[in-house]
Amino acid sequence: MLAAFTACQKDEELVSDGATSQTITVTIPQGMQTRATAADFGDGSQIDRCLLQIYRGGQPYGEQQTATVTDNTATFNLRLVAQQTYDFVFWADCSEGGQDKHYNTTDLTAISVNGDYTGNDDDFDAFFYCLSDYAVEGAFSETVTLKRPFGQLNVKTNELTAIPDAALHPTDVKVTFSAMPTSFNAMTGVVGDETAEVSYTANVIDAASGELSMDYIWAPEREANLADFSVTF
Repeated sequence: MLAAFTACQKDEELVSDGATSQTITVTIPQGMQTRATAADFGDGSQIDRCLLQIYRGGQPYGEQQTATVTDNTATFNLRLVAQQTYDFVFWADCSEGGQDKHYNTTDLTAISVNGDYTGNDDDFDAFFYCLSDYAVEGAFSETVTLKRPFGQLNVKTNELTAIPDAALHPTDVKVTFSAMPTSFNAMTGVVGDETAEVSYTANVIDAASGELSMDYIWAPEREANLADFSVTF
């Protein structure tokens, strides 16, 4: 009994010692990794919060945590039991006063659009990452760089100069996707199977340069897939 009590005390001391030095710092990358990027989109400047849900044994461990993003970084201070393995799932986006704005983030394994999706809106930008099977031995300090769960689709015309009258240049654009994914799993990085038609009307990004529309579309990291869409302007 004395030996068991001593071992239990030792475990609790290990948790206490590591509790003040268990930190994960999250970095938001700047700029889209694409050949052509619409001006002022995709620089990560709209991201103001980062969420963290810890999982153990495939189940949520504790409450979802929120950290403010400042200068493209956020820090989480943790108090985790040592000698356990955890999954750390992160999601960073543009919030509404710290609350969900464009995305429903109650469950980070089934994130969905909160309300209607619209294009030409950089507030829909977001990032994710899963630090999986992380064995906690005591104190630790980790830094992770998030990544986008999207492909960025830009529509541009090079023929505006063929319209001699500037008053006839397009001022708004209607974009319709026949089947846009409706959910994303931030733990696995997998796009949900369910799709839905999405249609929106927005101002043209920049008529002078011919940039018409920009969309963030959930997509697997290593899979090319062109969405079926139509454009009216």
